[in-house]
Amino acid sequence: MNILFITNTLPPVVDGVGDYTLNLAKEFAKYGHNVSIVCKRDDRVKTDYEDIKVFPIVEAWNKSAAAPVIRLIRERHIYIVSLQYVPHGYEPHGLPFGLIRFVKEIRKTQVPIFTFCHEVYWRYRGFNVKFLAESLLMAFISKRILKYSDYVATSISHYAKMIKKLSGYVTPTIPITSNIPVDNVDAKSKKATVAPNKEFIVAFIGKRDLTVVSDALRHLIDEGNNIKLLFIGKTNDVQSIENKHCYHTGILNIEELSNYVAAADCMIMPEDNITGCSLKSGSLAAALSFGIPVITSKGIMTDDKLKDKENILFVDSTSVATYHDTIETLIKNKAFADKISKNAKVLGKMLTWVETYYEYMKIINNNGNRQ
Repeated sequence: MNILFITNTLPPVVDGVGDYTLNLAKEFAKYGHNVSIVCKRDDRVKTDYEDIKVFPIVEAWNKSAAAPVIRLIRERHIYIVSLQYVPHGYEPHGLPFGLIRFVKEIRKTQVPIFTFCHEVYWRYRGFNVKFLAESLLMAFISKRILKYSDYVATSISHYAKMIKKLSGYVTPTIPITSNIPVDNVDAKSKKATVAPNKEFIVAFIGKRDLTVVSDALRHLIDEGNNIKLLFIGKTNDVQSIENKHCYHTGILNIEELSNYVAAADCMIMPEDNITGCSLKSGSLAAALSFGIPVITSKGIMTDDKLKDKENILFVDSTSVATYHDTIETLIKNKAFADKISKNAKVLGKMLTWVETYYEYMKIINNNGNRQ
């Protein structure tokens, strides 16, 4: 099958959807498909892959982008186009109106369009008129793009409900997979480097609000618990905890990132109680794949397969006490920690690029999901 993926940008430009698209494209290539990727013109984008063809030919995401992409569709005899859609990926304010005309023109080729929604729109909360207007406009754009799509999928059930409301489509979900490799990791040496005194390693990845959890950790350390905080990649500083209890990796390549994640005894992913943690998180997928117990919060974006399954530990994001007690239980109750780790790894086995590929092909072979 000749498949064309469309995304705004690709590595080494830092972009989560770009990373996702590249890894997915490589998985399709492994199964013998002829794979092409179109993205915006950028001299930083790597194009010299053996298994896929990358075409950074788009100047702007509007109707003018359609002509060169349509030529490519015809030249490469494309069977299906996969649009990796996230509003802010194609326009800084999340309002890519030009993408509507672009998708409409692609549709005229009669080549099926498979739109994967990494986001749909921001659901309005509160009384901010500007935010309300942006939310409604984002929903309008998504609805128009969905109208021209033959296949639609998304990452979580919350987004599937939003798509059903906009388009009437019954939308399958494909959880986001981690781009962090799980094979051939060197967790043992990294654990010794981070925690030479055999400290319990509490890891954080990415920038997050650590206000509440840092208070809990400070109390645990003051109570004599042997803890080392591992900050992976770009992370927030924690002023309230002494540096001797912290280890900062700084920016890492993907292999080193794997080693540090695998070295953790638990990972904390602070989320608010309204939104919650979800299967649209590559960081969550990475932790689960390594069997790392995850402490986070649940909300409207948390899928049922994560709730009350003893594979993730949920806390009240506003409560120092619940963070404190949950971390302390992991430290002092090894049997409990091992059970959470085992269950996490079972779920993690479903969050692989192979599984993602199979889910995409299942949708394609079912001839789309227009109702």
